[in-house]
Amino acid sequence: MFTDVVKPLAWRTLKELNGLSSKGRLATWYDRLIDSLLNLEEEEIVYEDSPDSSVTEPGIKQSTLSPCNFSKYSYAHIWNLLKQCSKKRSSKPFVVFKTWDTNDRSVNAQQIYKIGKVTNWDNKNRVTILIYQIYRSHDSEWVVVSPSSSSIRWIPISETRQLSCRSQNSLMQVHRDWISLITQWNQAANLIIRTARNADSQFDSRGLEESPSVPLIRLPECYSDQDVWIDRWVSNSNLNLRLKNIGKELACEQDLTFYTDGSLRQEQPLDINGYSGDPVTCMGAAFVNKHQPELNCSARILNWPSSTRAELAAIFMALLVTPENVTVAIHTDSLAAIQLIRKCGSQYSSKKWLKTSNVVWILYIETIIREKHLKLDLVKVRGHSGDTFNDLADEYAKLGGNSDDILDLGFVSANSNLTFLPHFRNVPIEQKIRKFTVSTLKFFNCAEWSRLQSQRINFSHQQFNWTSSWLLFKNLIGFRCNRVKKNVDWFFLFKIFHKALPLGHLLKLRRPDIYKHMGCIKCGSSVDETWEHFISCDPHEDIWINLHNALDTELRILFKSHAHKDIINDQIDFLIRALIGPTKDSVTFRIFKQHACEGKMTIQSSIMIKNKLHLSPILSGKVDALVLLMFLHLFKSLIWIPRCALQIIWEERQRIDQKMKMCRPPNSPNNTALMAN
Repeated sequence: MFTDVVKPLAWRTLKELNGLSSKGRLATWYDRLIDSLLNLEEEEIVYEDSPDSSVTEPGIKQSTLSPCNFSKYSYAHIWNLLKQCSKKRSSKPFVVFKTWDTNDRSVNAQQIYKIGKVTNWDNKNRVTILIYQIYRSHDSEWVVVSPSSSSIRWIPISETRQLSCRSQNSLMQVHRDWISLITQWNQAANLIIRTARNADSQFDSRGLEESPSVPLIRLPECYSDQDVWIDRWVSNSNLNLRLKNIGKELACEQDLTFYTDGSLRQEQPLDINGYSGDPVTCMGAAFVNKHQPELNCSARILNWPSSTRAELAAIFMALLVTPENVTVAIHTDSLAAIQLIRKCGSQYSSKKWLKTSNVVWILYIETIIREKHLKLDLVKVRGHSGDTFNDLADEYAKLGGNSDDILDLGFVSANSNLTFLPHFRNVPIEQKIRKFTVSTLKFFNCAEWSRLQSQRINFSHQQFNWTSSWLLFKNLIGFRCNRVKKNVDWFFLFKIFHKALPLGHLLKLRRPDIYKHMGCIKCGSSVDETWEHFISCDPHEDIWINLHNALDTELRILFKSHAHKDIINDQIDFLIRALIGPTKDSVTFRIFKQHACEGKMTIQSSIMIKNKLHLSPILSGKVDALVLLMFLHLFKSLIWIPRCALQIIWEERQRIDQKMKMCRPPNSPNNTALMAN
């Protein structure tokens, strides 16, 4: 009738012990009986001693129990009333089981009781059990338990009993009666003891060989209810302890106010001899309690750099230390984070969850609010407006970006509408799945493109500033491509980037029957018109002079409009001479035009423009792209278009019309098949 001296069995527990359903209301006679027993004063309650009837192994002895020592009574007879586990291998029940408190045979060991979940079976009716940790909740009828990282193997199924439990808010819960009974079993004086094994032992040890040794697993108890959520998500030991200490300080509060902030910055590496490494992204999150600013915490966030992600992480940490059933106000300067939390809820479908960025943080924030029964008030504050607490949270977030305390959350389903989440290299994909998939496929295409013979040499030496080239392309695609002229410019840029302009040597490969006698169009020689010959060919020695002079004039206008106000004309003239040289025959101009004709600029030239004009990194990339665009416009108008006019004249002389160029060559696969037929 009692789990210990003062706590009676609940009506549902008594019905379960008798093999009945635990549903239904409390019986009146049982309620009156319990009241009568509790009201007995100075009467000795006599318990019938029914020790465990299991047979002891050789070398194992059983201690005695004093009839009047109620605190040491084991209540072991209840073990025999529990339902035995099914031997069906597909069953994975939640159980209470017997094991030893140590696997060291050289010392005495006691048989103890633990709780866990069956995860695997072997061919000898032995099971592997995942140990569950107990989190006591003194004010609740149910006790929350959570899986640990330890398992025990080779437990005979006869040493297990089914344990009733329930799942609520994605947490496993066990009735407090069973926790009290298991505690009494482990503290009783009549526990089965396994004596130490040594060379002087005279008993037969074959029975012990059949009983597998198991490791000692302790079940730690949490100090407060907040530790359940902190241990569930925070694996970093320093951060875990810091959050628990803050949770203890706030355990009795009913109205809390936090200021949260996130930090995202990119630290640029130092330039050493014109070479700089990859930039380092730092992402941190922090919160500060308004009424007790000393209660603050910061951490570093990994993967998927985003300012909104950092803000959500800060809100998540603040909710971790918030007690249950309280009102909490969180002040943040991120409107995007506020809108995401308000928009995403339990009514969200799986499709909507997978189309949401930073889904793990939003999911866990929604889970904490639901499980802790919090009343959350999100307040938008203006960033960097002189608010003391918001500025303080911002400083802590910046410190957290370089901290060793890392808050890295994996995905564990906490919502029935989101039971899975795709991963990439064991990292949850917290971006829109379609966007991530398309980007991944583009990476594959880019990798294949970089291995082309025409581009292989470009990536063998890291001498080009590819940012300038990508900006040049981006200016001519997408919504910016709003005119036919821009579309034509994009095609031209694409062809020169791959050295795919229809020069003589390429035309001979495509249509040798028509262009086999074609040489250089500009100089009229019989030399093959390759890319290198085309760039250097100047029969009248005026084409590149005109281009150099026009480029000099346009660069002067461009640099004056973008340079810092302290830059004078002499400095701009010096920069132009250093970039394209004084004349078209200078080595500097030859190197510049060789790369610019392919839509590329060297890192050395890009750094020189940035330093001489005192430009920011973003503005420097824009100016580099404009320099290339100016050169290509002049190159197309002064060199390529006149060359195409000369080719048209040559084709007319050779009586090559459009119909001949469009028809299939005689040695094509289709024509060969027709001739064979």
